[in-house]
Amino acid sequence: MFSESISHGLGPFERDQWRKRRVTTMDKPTVRIENWSVTGSVLFQDYRALEPGQRLTGDVFGHSNLRNGFICTSAILSIDLTRGLVETHNTVYQLGAVNQDYERWMTERGTPRAA
Repeated sequence: MFSESISHGLGPFERDQWRKRRVTTMDKPTVRIENWSVTGSVLFQDYRALEPGQRLTGDVFGHSNLRNGFICTSAILSIDLTRGLVETHNTVYQLGAVNQDYERWMTERGTPRAA
């Protein structure tokens, strides 16, 4: 489990799934994501803070079910800023380089960054 997990901000379905999940973080594949940013929706690609309920977008490498390339994840369930890990329903993402535009957006808002 994450040492500094965050689980607030989820919708009713995600919150229920987060509470009931039987798959531990150790059972999920860990995938590297580069040039990442956070958005609230697949349809509207506006930037959001890195928090549960939002979605990661970026270039993934090493996913067992998907080709390397651009992805928009399922909703974020928990975050470990210290280790730079983000957990979604099926995958744990190791945060690599952040998207430069997203980094500027975070800096303007004073948003905390992953280590």
